[in-house]
Amino acid sequence: MMTRDPALSREFLRAVGGLSDDQLRLVLKYATDLASSNSSQSPVVPARKSLLGSLSHLKATVSEADIAEARREMWGESAGPNPTEPPGHP
Repeated sequence: MMTRDPALSREFLRAVGGLSDDQLRLVLKYATDLASSNSSQSPVVPARKSLLGSLSHLKATVSEADIAEARREMWGESAGPNPTEPPGHP
């Protein structure tokens, strides 16, 4: 049997004390799933869908000049000279 931290148990009980019955059912389901899963495995986290190409339908193009301008607008002179721009570039 594992030893439990009494302070953690009290904190958990305080946290779930204000939940609705539906929320408590979700917590119970999650706790049951955690207890029944293999203890050496980490909890299952749903895979995230890649966002790469998700805005391709907009046909937007961004040039190096656009990026340089955005950097100047964001950072101003605080970042120092941009090594990708020629000296004297505005």
